[in-house]
Amino acid sequence: MLHLLIAILAFTLCACAQTSSLSLNHDVPEVNVALNLNGPGHYPIVSATYTSATSNPYNIIDGVLCSAPGNIWTTLNSPNPNDTLTITLPRPHNLTSVSLWIHQDVNNHIACPAAITITNGAGDILADIPSFAAECLANERNSVPLSTSGCEETDTLNINLTPQTNRAVGVCNVEIHAPANAGPFYPAADALLTDAEIRHDENSHITPNGAVVAMLSPDSEIEWTSIWSASGGTVGLRVDYKNNGTAAPVPKLQVRVNGDRVGKARLQKTIGAGYGGVVVTGVELGEGWNGVTVRGGGEGVFVDGIGVL
Repeated sequence: MLHLLIAILAFTLCACAQTSSLSLNHDVPEVNVALNLNGPGHYPIVSATYTSATSNPYNIIDGVLCSAPGNIWTTLNSPNPNDTLTITLPRPHNLTSVSLWIHQDVNNHIACPAAITITNGAGDILADIPSFAAECLANERNSVPLSTSGCEETDTLNINLTPQTNRAVGVCNVEIHAPANAGPFYPAADALLTDAEIRHDENSHITPNGAVVAMLSPDSEIEWTSIWSASGGTVGLRVDYKNNGTAAPVPKLQVRVNGDRVGKARLQKTIGAGYGGVVVTGVELGEGWNGVTVRGGGEGVFVDGIGVL
């Protein structure tokens, strides 16, 4: 794997407010909210205004870097003067920075873009780098701080790339960074999913856009890798869910913490279109970040998150 260098690029801001901090905030741990390990068709979703015949925009959010041949997205033979990658997240976040691994081939047919502009879903300019090629590290990490002062949270990021003359643009990987959620409530839409899907439900109010997880079968899993406890100790975990009564028998849910089974519950039918909750008590969390997995469900079962009590 290539050695990853962090390049803080010089850039021109034209953002949501007249003043903003240009430095990255290292006080709060950050997570990559763009990573998609479940494949195309699952959140986060990526699209492009143009994609070459031999590439795929999904390659930029699959977590594989430039050391994997062919795992890129390119604008080779694009008829457009510039092209845009759009990444849609399952729920809105306060975004802090973007990291781009820019591909450059040995023949220099694909090279660093001349310029980059990054906007949110409302069209606010978060970063504008008209001389990107001069600062770009090909096949390495290029970190771009985002100016989001005065902006609302967003679930959409547009990365517009202008190629150099007679060159195409290629991207191996994109990370979008946001502050880690330190609780006490953790949306299901932020977790790793197995046999489960992101849906949007106007009756859920945990996230601004109603992002929830549909538990499709008894084998469905939601795995949170970053449940925070400042000092460790015994807590309760509340799983907020909706069961419209379609699944029979009554679905069961198992809860594991750091790999150990700590409890189970039945997901009784909830009243109306709203969400209810089940609580598992006597749960031991370690100091720092913990992993929590809930497993179970079936047709008509949705989870919007877990809370630490």
